[in-house]
Amino acid sequence: VGSSPASKTITVTNLGSGSYTWTATSSASWLSASPASGSSGATVTVNVNSTSLAPGTYTGTITVSSSTAAYSPYVVSVSLTVIPSTASLVASPTSLSFTQQVGTTTSSASQAISITNPSTTNVSWTASTSASWMSVTPASGGTPGTLNIAVNAGSLAVGTYSGTVTVSSTSPSLTLLIPVTFAVTAAPVTLSTSNLNSWTISPLGGLSGWSSTGSALRYNGAGIAPIYAGTAGWMDYDLAVNMTMPVSNYPGGFRGRVNPVDGSGYAVWFYPSDHTINLYKVVNWNISNGYTLIGTYNQLLFDANPHTYGLSMHGSTLTVSRDGVQLITATDSTYTSGVVALDPSNQVVTYNSVVVSNASTLPTTVSASPTSLTFNAVPGATATAQTVSLTSSSGSVSWTASTNAAWLTAAPASGTSTPATIAVTASAATLSAGSYTGTLTLTPSIGSPVQIPVTFTVTSQPTATINAVPSSLYMFSPVGTSPTAPTLSVQNSGTGSMPWTASSNVSWLTPSPASASAPGPLSLTPSTSALPVGTTVGNITLSSTNATATLTVPVTLTIGNLLFQDQFASGSTQWTPSPLGYASNWSVANGSFNYNGGGHTQQYAGSQSWTDYTLSVDVKLSNVSNYPGGIRGRVNLTTGASYAVWLYPADNTIKLLRSTAWAIDSPGLAVLGQSPTMLLDTNKHTVRMQFVGSQIRVYYDNTLVISTTDSTLTSGGIALDVSSQPISFSNVVVQQ
Repeated sequence: VGSSPASKTITVTNLGSGSYTWTATSSASWLSASPASGSSGATVTVNVNSTSLAPGTYTGTITVSSSTAAYSPYVVSVSLTVIPSTASLVASPTSLSFTQQVGTTTSSASQAISITNPSTTNVSWTASTSASWMSVTPASGGTPGTLNIAVNAGSLAVGTYSGTVTVSSTSPSLTLLIPVTFAVTAAPVTLSTSNLNSWTISPLGGLSGWSSTGSALRYNGAGIAPIYAGTAGWMDYDLAVNMTMPVSNYPGGFRGRVNPVDGSGYAVWFYPSDHTINLYKVVNWNISNGYTLIGTYNQLLFDANPHTYGLSMHGSTLTVSRDGVQLITATDSTYTSGVVALDPSNQVVTYNSVVVSNASTLPTTVSASPTSLTFNAVPGATATAQTVSLTSSSGSVSWTASTNAAWLTAAPASGTSTPATIAVTASAATLSAGSYTGTLTLTPSIGSPVQIPVTFTVTSQPTATINAVPSSLYMFSPVGTSPTAPTLSVQNSGTGSMPWTASSNVSWLTPSPASASAPGPLSLTPSTSALPVGTTVGNITLSSTNATATLTVPVTLTIGNLLFQDQFASGSTQWTPSPLGYASNWSVANGSFNYNGGGHTQQYAGSQSWTDYTLSVDVKLSNVSNYPGGIRGRVNLTTGASYAVWLYPADNTIKLLRSTAWAIDSPGLAVLGQSPTMLLDTNKHTVRMQFVGSQIRVYYDNTLVISTTDSTLTSGGIALDVSSQPISFSNVVVQQ
């Protein structure tokens, strides 16, 4: 650095006869040729000016061109290495990672690091480590040189450890730090397959389908019925499952990094008839409730012999293997820890052994709930006490509690174990009206302190209370589309004025306006066309400077595959009149399917094989008298037996019925649920029926009004159900 190398020459010769002229040009500002032109038989001097260049390697070219000579242009490559003028120590690689099983008393195979000085002079150095579990050899050397690093788990507990190799010199004074990560993994864990005692059935049930052969667990193929075992804190591990399955599709598979509460995690599922293994990211114990394909292998020959299938999860890298042969590699960072699960489906399958190895466990962390506190009081008063729950991810830890404000107190001030509950309150005994902030600090004996911000509003003014109607929303949309924006009514059920602001915690839902004053409407614009199939929840948070608390409105979005749609742009060609007749009483106009109220009947569509789906229909009443009818789902297309949602405008209610035939009044009619009292008017509204297994839900616009369970009917088509009042149907959508 700071100087330039000596010049070099290029000889321009003529390999033919006659003479020619030429020019010489360079491709870089630090590179030049002199002279810049001449005739054949000349010498060109190449100069480099590197005085202002930073250390590194540079490339350029000298191009000699002639309009009359052959082989023109002729390009000469030039390489320049700028060496630092001051010494430094450089490591390659710059960091190291090791993994070793807990209890190992021998050192690992060493990993090498080269130590160099880019300025090329020799620098003498010494090397040391920051941790007793790590060794380095040699302890000293010069540049260039090589270090060998090894680790030894010894008495270390399972966990991830960090250390540093320090390389330093005294002349010149230089220090190089090389970070080292050491993962101490648990010994292999064999989960018992000799009986079901160590396994827990998922909330889906189905334990009666499982049995033990004495050395293996067998499932009878009666549908999805996962069981799980292990430790929720397992983070990185290798799961090996020896299985025997038929060569038919839907034997199910197994899962890793499973949240035992909701079943979310990674699932390996088998499709023997298709020669395929799929790796899914799932959101629920029932895989049908939401999954994303993140890896597949479709060239595998299945047989009825036992094979060992592996799912390795290390960081965001996921691999699937069979009998030690890697088949799938994928990258996903959604799930970081969890138990293992056996996940069978519709075939008889046997799990012969389940082994978890190289497991690392999440470090102990301490968390508090809630994460913030808000108090309100008038001058001279003490606010109502609130509690904070302190928990640790594993084991029990001692702790202390402290505050940074005289008006803020916490009791008790310390504890010897977790979980623990701390009572917190704020006193306005010496405070005037205003807003105050403080911090509650909980310091555990293990892990980092937890700080909880506290806001204390001292006011003698009327207090507003945020209210929203409805208090929760449900939206449905086929994949690739966005639903119509619903509207909330933001209201003040307290006193005084209430300016409010609205925010969303998800990118697919935008509140508009972002701020206003109550009462007033709030539109929620969804942008869901890029979202995958599944159900997700977003929250709209309403807050006001005049209110004592915020309000959260949950918005549940279900994206499904489109099974059926009719906007009645080309008549009623997709519909069939029911055996009850009155087909002539129906007409299509202005995108609606209209009935004149001339008697009880139906128009039906769809497939008998439809099982779980959501039926959405826009309904418009002509008056508010009873018996306009409604809609039906899971319709037996032969008998008419079905679930029916009927509107009763005069009674201000909606009922969910189970009908045994096309005629609603046939013997065996059962009322399964009824909505709260609600105003039914002659505007257009969306009525929905949602079927998920035995769960049946009814929605009016975007509000859930009925939820119940009934397992009588499991599949069937849809129907528009009419009676003795005129009614119009439009925008019929069925999604799965």
